[in-house]
Amino acid sequence: MHAEANPWQFSRDRKPFVIRNGSTVYVRPIQRSDVDRLLNLVRRFSRETMYLRFHHVVTKMSREEATRFCTIDYDHTFALVVTVGDGDNERLLAVARYYRLPSEDSAEFAIVVADRYQKQGIGTYLMKELAEAAKGGGIRYLQGDVLVENTDMMHVIESCGFQVSEELEEGVYRVTLDLHTYQ
Repeated sequence: MHAEANPWQFSRDRKPFVIRNGSTVYVRPIQRSDVDRLLNLVRRFSRETMYLRFHHVVTKMSREEATRFCTIDYDHTFALVVTVGDGDNERLLAVARYYRLPSEDSAEFAIVVADRYQKQGIGTYLMKELAEAAKGGGIRYLQGDVLVENTDMMHVIESCGFQVSEELEEGVYRVTLDLHTYQ
């Protein structure tokens, strides 16, 4: 375990967040019990959302993959979800996650928001919460690869202060956020 603590680690509470359309959604850490909710979220993604998130069109996610994504240790892996509804009616609208890279001071991040809820401020909110959680977990750099045509994610990244490098490969940017300079 790293010296600092992820601020979400000991909280199972949902934090309310008002999105641009005036609706209240909730943010909380992902849980193992979210497997079916995650599978339902992935089924609702458009082909474009799947391509922008996974850099190719994923036709489905296996239960095994969903279980792996819903299992976090707060040190090497962490994920937040945005939800609406309660109990059996709770649905996932978005997922943000990181996993620590072998360098130990860096983590790869990813965020995906359901099509209907894109452009509502959810991605920016999740990016900021994820950065705070990573910083609390002793991670210094968050990094990721973003397709050039993913202009919405590029806007989130720029608004959060990421440094955007040259294209790594044709059509893909490497982005990095130094959490020690992040406010």
